[in-house]
Amino acid sequence: MARPVVPAGARCAEHVALLAEFVCARCGDFGCAQCRRPGRLCRLCALRSPERASDEESDRIRAEIDECARRGWKFGVPGFALQVFGQCVAAAPFLFGRQGVSWSLGMSASALVSVVSVGLLVTGFGYYARMKNRSFLHGFWVFLSCLGVIIVVLLGKRCRRCASMANGLSSQCKTCTAPL
Repeated sequence: MARPVVPAGARCAEHVALLAEFVCARCGDFGCAQCRRPGRLCRLCALRSPERASDEESDRIRAEIDECARRGWKFGVPGFALQVFGQCVAAAPFLFGRQGVSWSLGMSASALVSVVSVGLLVTGFGYYARMKNRSFLHGFWVFLSCLGVIIVVLLGKRCRRCASMANGLSSQCKTCTAPL
């Protein structure tokens, strides 16, 4: 689509004393250099909320969110299961009253399982944070145990399209209608 041409002598809609240099891509008003904003928008259109998300863009965003959710479950559930298994292995010698070589091997195995499970949990919660359009590093809140899990779950969602914030229960951005 060709860009609209500014007719000779056209004046800025907001600063009538200045000659127009561009046509707003949204409203079609003429604008001067002072009014120009990114995306060939005038100052007023740049201040208004963005246009609604297209169906194609909404589908793309929804697919990104779904992929982050799938990866979060793929890493988080095995991480949690290994965490429980590692605690059972560590507690077994104390429950059954056996110590010695088997006890030291059990503790070593438990430590290895715990390290792997924590890595999986951090990765799972990192993808959960990405699902909310937050930094992957928010997954490290898991190190605070239950409090960390609560922090990650209560993080607000950020729109992938217009970057506006929403509460964790919202499924659609109120500004641009993109999926959250």
